[in-house]
Amino acid sequence: MKCGVSTACYYPEPTENALYELVSHQVPYIEIFLNTFSELEVPFVKRLQEILKQGMTQVVSVHPFTSGMEPLLFFSNYKRRFEDGVCLYQHYFEFCNRIGAKYLIFHGAHKDVLCEDNLYFERFDKLNEYAKSAGIELLQENVARCKSRNIDFIQRMKQQLGDSVHFTLDTKQCIRSEVSPIEMLKVMGEQVRHIHFSDRKGQQDCLLPGKGDGKILGLIPILKKQNYQGAVFIEVYRKSYQEYSEIIQGYQFLESYMANLL
Repeated sequence: MKCGVSTACYYPEPTENALYELVSHQVPYIEIFLNTFSELEVPFVKRLQEILKQGMTQVVSVHPFTSGMEPLLFFSNYKRRFEDGVCLYQHYFEFCNRIGAKYLIFHGAHKDVLCEDNLYFERFDKLNEYAKSAGIELLQENVARCKSRNIDFIQRMKQQLGDSVHFTLDTKQCIRSEVSPIEMLKVMGEQVRHIHFSDRKGQQDCLLPGKGDGKILGLIPILKKQNYQGAVFIEVYRKSYQEYSEIIQGYQFLESYMANLL
């Protein structure tokens, strides 16, 4: 079990600056949150590669900025739009390969989109097949505004797609969906591959580790018992802290907590 940080924590700091901040502090595992189309282009990828060469950092996953477009791209009745959406996401697959990432995070359809489960699962599986053919895996994340907010939906997805579907568990999205992160983990089971982690306190659901009440830390021993081999990534918003140094402190707190369990 590994510990890392998403560049999303630094938004709206430019992606390359966020990456440099983490590399310079020797954070070993990183998720890159892309923020615009030009960041998919080869010259920009080379800039990121140069930054990565300065440390011993591994990019595990990539989060697309087009997550909010996924209901329109992939879950309408307009087939050509789905095909064009696949072409767009192939650029993300190429980016992942160039940067060394294994996973692409997927939000999916909004909870109010009129899309039958069978169609959703079929479209996800098809897009995931394109990803796998490029050596990448699409990970369905639980998101409060999406169909994936629901435990029953995740369970049906597993039943329909079997071992071909894997998941990202986001603790803050669980809280916003009024779902226990531990209960969501139980449903995702051994098919969870990635964790987006933040602490909470009262109504604040997106705090750095060590800044909340610590109850969500109870997820970590369960992951260990489950023999989880992936990474636990800190993902918070800019309003969750004052200084960039707090992110590194949160990382060090979580890394120490996880190490003491091993």
